[in-house]
Amino acid sequence: MQIPDEIRKCVGFICYKARGKMKFGGTAFFVGVELEGTGRSSVYIITAKHVIDEIRRASDDRIVYLRMNLINGGSRLIRVQMDRWVFHPTEWNVDVAVLNWVPKQEEYDYLVLPVKYAGTEDIIKKENIGVGDDVFLVGLFASHSGSKRNLPIIRVGNIASMPEEKVHTEEFGDIDAYLVEARSIGGLSGSPVFAYMGEMRKVDNIMKLSRKGLPLLYWLGLMHGHFYLSESEIQVNMGIAIVVPTWKILEVINQEVFMKAREKIIKEITKGAGR
Repeated sequence: MQIPDEIRKCVGFICYKARGKMKFGGTAFFVGVELEGTGRSSVYIITAKHVIDEIRRASDDRIVYLRMNLINGGSRLIRVQMDRWVFHPTEWNVDVAVLNWVPKQEEYDYLVLPVKYAGTEDIIKKENIGVGDDVFLVGLFASHSGSKRNLPIIRVGNIASMPEEKVHTEEFGDIDAYLVEARSIGGLSGSPVFAYMGEMRKVDNIMKLSRKGLPLLYWLGLMHGHFYLSESEIQVNMGIAIVVPTWKILEVINQEVFMKAREKIIKEITKGAGR
């Protein structure tokens, strides 16, 4: 599996201040929804809800800090008020938190994942994505995060189980999720998880080729966490990770408050272009 290094730019690191020291909380990634007829996109920064919940409980100032790389080198901590994060409109146990904010492209070095590459239920069927297919995730390894710039890591694995039945979790109860054979660690919470289709793939006896020799990728969801095996007072990572599917993320992005905001921007741009 050869993964384009550019894909590491789609994430930033979530931090918070506790007892006067800055700590890492998890990973966030950038998704763009095209604003029809404008040539622009509305950008959403996505992480796991439990990451934001933990910062609310443990931080000194109830501020979420987003650490992003700068184009000219180094990185910057961006302060985000707690109440700017938006969750699922009707289901409390969807482990997704969304911030609608567009970082300045002339300042920040980042990559936005177009929503058209989301691994929706239709894409899953069309591309015949299933058990055994390769996946990878991009995110924070807190023990080697980068002293000056974010240094995201890549972890690889395979789909172990599709979201056929709800998966039981300790904090969120029964949720829709993939099971992935890949070890998750704390800093990877909120990381984007991708289905890796390779350069060639056979679907319904038809050989598909990717464009320009690059592997075909779909973002499959976000990393929720992993299963533990308790041995006395020791918890052992069982090597099976829990991934919130893309369509639950899209339910958050496509709720009324965000759709109205996108419609307003489209009207403003269209009106301005017509002058």
